[in-house]
Amino acid sequence: MGDLTRYAKAAGIKKVQSAVKLLKNGKSITEVAFHTELPQETVAELAQSISTEVK
Repeated sequence: MGDLTRYAKAAGIKKVQSAVKLLKNGKSITEVAFHTELPQETVAELAQSISTEVK
């Protein structure tokens, strides 16, 4: 794997980790998508998995 690919993958992981943290802190899907630059669909899926975890 090239350095650029590794960097892109690491950046994606950081965005997902940030999104999870923001969602757990009560931010809306729209806010999280805006701040992390992730698609709203991805953030919605994360939010769903978090709510499933809690149950």
